[in-house]
Amino acid sequence: MAFNEVYQVKMKQTYFTQDLLNVFYYRQNAAGPAVPSYAEQLFDAFDANVLSVWTTAINTSLSVTTVEVINLPSPSDTYEGTPTNNQGARAIADNLRAPSFICASFKSARAGAGSRASFKRFAGLAEVDIDDNSISPAFVTLAAGLRSAMGQILTSAQGSSFTPVQVTSATVKVGFSPVVNYTIQNWFDPTLSTQVSRKP
Repeated sequence: MAFNEVYQVKMKQTYFTQDLLNVFYYRQNAAGPAVPSYAEQLFDAFDANVLSVWTTAINTSLSVTTVEVINLPSPSDTYEGTPTNNQGARAIADNLRAPSFICASFKSARAGAGSRASFKRFAGLAEVDIDDNSISPAFVTLAAGLRSAMGQILTSAQGSSFTPVQVTSATVKVGFSPVVNYTIQNWFDPTLSTQVSRKP
């Protein structure tokens, strides 16, 4: 039973010659039938409800190679695959693509006095998304759907549900349940950043 266990969702991407990685965390708060595995159920729900919105805001030069879902305290419950929504959908002319180190940075609201804000930083912006060294109002409007998708409870076709959480980085270890995790209440509008989540 994975009830109340925390899952790590690793979204692996490529953008030109760079490998990128974004990591999300979800806590299971309802368990339906365990077939397919809960990790695969979360993979499917993440693909259908988060990546389907994410791709609408990102240009076609960025692709999701794989998504890996790991039940942190019970790593035998793991699933990795290529999502259906694996390619940016915005067709942007070659001369309008922003540099690969420019990104939209989303900040979460703190869940309480003992928590901290977390960040999700996404590459794949275009020059048209940048207005005088800031995110353009048009992209902020486009990103509203993504803010909502990242904050929603994901429900699988089997009836399992997963709440987005942030965890204290020191507690993230495969084979152990994070001691401290906070429900993410909501996300703020994105800002322009150069701190893309990159892998060497």
